[in-house]
Amino acid sequence: MDPEEAQLHTAITQLLGAQAVHCRSDDVIVKKANTLSGNTMYVVIALQGAEIPVANLIAPFSPHSAAIRGVWVLREQEVFDLRREAATTAPAQPQQPSELERHRARRSAAKPG
Repeated sequence: MDPEEAQLHTAITQLLGAQAVHCRSDDVIVKKANTLSGNTMYVVIALQGAEIPVANLIAPFSPHSAAIRGVWVLREQEVFDLRREAATTAPAQPQQPSELERHRARRSAAKPG
């Protein structure tokens, strides 16, 4: 993973953690892309039920980017703002399981085998 992709990925999972939302490393995918005009954009993809927490997290930084459900395109300034927020946010204290964790537990309990 590109270092800038890794920094954004870490910022997202850290901010989700500060909201007491557990996010596995494979729940969020980050890819960096360059436009034809030379601008850098970041594509964030939320998988396995992480879409709502990630959408709630990204919305204040990039309200225009939710064109496809579970996929966001962020500009460099939005990524900078998100990373800065993560750097100043303290991790949450252990609490009750998050909505995502409860959903996963129900789903795994319902699986046969």
